[in-house]
Formats: sequence, structure tokens, C-alpha cells
Amino acid sequence: MSALFCLLLFTLTQQLSAGKVCADDEVYHMGYCYSFNAKPMKWNDAARYCNDHDKALALTESDDDQTFYAGYIQGVLSSVQPQNPRVTGVWTSVRSVLNGSEPAWVSFPGSYVLNKQYWQYGEPNIYPNYENVCVSLQRESMYRNWMSESCDALNYAICKHKAVDKASSQYRLAQCLCQPEYGGIRCEKYTGISPSQNVSCASKRFEFACMNGGSIQVEYASYGAFEGYICSEDMPPLTQTCNNPNSFKTINNRCSGLSYCTIRNLTELFPETPCPVLDELFLQYRFSCSEDVQTKCASGFFYITGRCLSLNDKQKLLSFNAAKEDCRRQGGYLASDIDEPMDAELSRHVVRKSKDEGTYWIDLHVDTNGQATWADGSPVSYSFHLSILAKASQLTGILLSPDSRSSSLIKPNWD
Repeated sequence: MSALFCLLLFTLTQQLSAGKVCADDEVYHMGYCYSFNAKPMKWNDAARYCNDHDKALALTESDDDQTFYAGYIQGVLSSVQPQNPRVTGVWTSVRSVLNGSEPAWVSFPGSYVLNKQYWQYGEPNIYPNYENVCVSLQRESMYRNWMSESCDALNYAICKHKAVDKASSQYRLAQCLCQPEYGGIRCEKYTGISPSQNVSCASKRFEFACMNGGSIQVEYASYGAFEGYICSEDMPPLTQTCNNPNSFKTINNRCSGLSYCTIRNLTELFPETPCPVLDELFLQYRFSCSEDVQTKCASGFFYITGRCLSLNDKQKLLSFNAAKEDCRRQGGYLASDIDEPMDAELSRHVVRKSKDEGTYWIDLHVDTNGQATWADGSPVSYSFHLSILAKASQLTGILLSPDSRSSSLIKPNWD
């Protein structure tokens, strides 16, 4: 059974004659292709329909647009069977959002506040609540001017998208969102993990680490927003309504091949994202880790089961959070996911190095029920070696560098 929401393909656009072109059922106007849907819909359904087809609801942005809509809409409606109740209008991409006590008229997707407006005389109407007011083009204005009405009213949808320039051949990369418990580039692998994609809000530092010492493989990355929904780490799986078109390429260039990737500020990495509400922005991503591990270590490090480690006791004592930050500054992370063979070997190194009974941080957490878990939430499935067990609650600090896959044990500060 397919686990794909969309296919991921590299397709080659054929070389055709120069110029902007549209599909057979579309009409070209000023760099855009327009299509009409004869099914009456509420505004949310119309916006979703256009978005699902990689398009957006139409918007009056110029006097030329007014003239075009007046002719185009009357033409397409003349061939539509009459509805009961009667439907005579089409939705635009404009709806109201509250701005204090006054409404702001915003175009979706993108949440752009519109400075130039094309209201019909006497519009917009006054509403007790502007949270569900949308803009349509109606017959009484000859489809030239805006008219306000409830977003739950029924109107037709006109979708638009940028016309394709067929003069140049280019590869187009499409990504795929996987259903729960599936992963891989084409969602071809059963992983048992749900949800399949992760979320990192723009207001927080982004981090990802391959705890097995392997390298990051970027399967999916999209930076954007589900407009009207504030980002949180526990938000349900949502399909972004606006995003940065270069998301995958940017994240792939930044993280692919590393064993640890951190991005301090996502908004600086994506300065031209067409979603202006910062609290709504998030990176939706799906990474996997290769099974390849490094077998040689740089000078000063020792090798244990695919990782290069060092005991760092030459600096001042650090708190847990300070130790994590120190590791980040060096391009790595506090060690986690230590298996039993690594624990046994690591114990010997700690005992040899720490003749003064020093203690070190590792990224191990104990919850209120006494359950020990690693940084990725996986449980500790074995008992620590005795030489480590005595200080297990104090041990947190192996640093794994993305380039050398090297790690350091950092002494803790208990104050």
C-alpha cells in the first residue's frame, strides 16, 4: 500500500518555444494562468482546493485585473448550470483578520496586508465579528469590485498560478510527505515512527544529531507556516499553506552528510519566506541517519564503536546546560545513546583519566518515575557498568563533532 501524500520525482521540462504557457483549460493574463471550478464552495474549501493544486485564489491587484475579471468571470459563468440556492459570485484570496478593534484585509496564502483595495461603494459591511468575513466578486459589481460576506457563504473558485516559462529546460524537485510510520525519500520504508515528519518552531534553535555516529540524510524539509496557527512543538501534523520554495535545497546543503546539524536562527537562514507572522513559522522535516560510521579518530581522541571520544577535564566546571552550549560552540552535541559495549569501554577510560574522582556529563535524563532516557527519548535498556553507575546521575557530556565525529566528556558544576 502506498504511503505517499505526493510523489517525489525529478522531471525534465521539455524544450518548447519561448513564451509563457498555460494548460488547455486555463486562461493567461499578465503572467498568470487562471482556471475556474464550477462547484460552489465555502471560502476555506475554495482556498484549500486551489492550494491542493499548487495554485491560489485569484486577487484583484490592478486596474487591468478588474477589467480582466469582468470579462473572464462573466464568460465562464455563462456556461454554468443554475444553482439552488443561486450562486453568482467567486471568491478572492482576501479575508479579514482582527487588528485590535479594527479588521485588516489580508491576502492568503502569505498573510499580506493589502494597502490598495477595490471595494464596491458602501463596502465593507459592518460585522459584530470580523473573524469569519471574506471577500468575493459579485454580479452586482460586474465582478470588478470587492464585496464582503461570511466565509461560510457559497461561491465559485477561480485559482491562479504563475505561467510556466517553457523557454528553458530545468529540473523540478518535488518532495513527499509520508503517512505515519513510513519514511525514506519516497516513503517506501516502514519505520514504525509516528508522526513521520518532525517540527521545529522558528523561534527556537534547530538541532538534529545522528546518535549512531552516522551521517544525516535529508528526506524532506519545508520551512513555512500553517497560517492562523501558532507553532508549538506538540502541534498536530499540518500541511503548510505557505512556504519557502528553496527549503529542501537550503536544509540539504546545510545538514546533509553531517552527524550533527544546528541552526541558531531559521528566520535568518530563510529571509525571503512569504509568511510574515513569525510565531506561525516552523521547519517541517524528515531526516534519517546512514549506517556508515567513522573508524579513525583525530589526535587526542579515542575510538569506541563508531565514535571518537575525548575526556575534557582541562576547563572549568560547567553546569549541564553550559556543557551543552559549549559542545554546540564546537560544532557537536553532548553524547547520548551509549550502548552497553561503549559503556564498558568508556568506564575504563574514565577510571584511568579521573584519578581525582572527577565526574562528567552525558546526555542522560531521569524522569519523575525514575525512568532513564537518552536525549532522543529512547529508554536505557541495560544497567550501567559499576564504575559508571556510581556517577550515572552526574554523567552528561560527550561531545560528538559533525566533522570528526569526536566526543568530549566535560566536568560538571553542581552549583
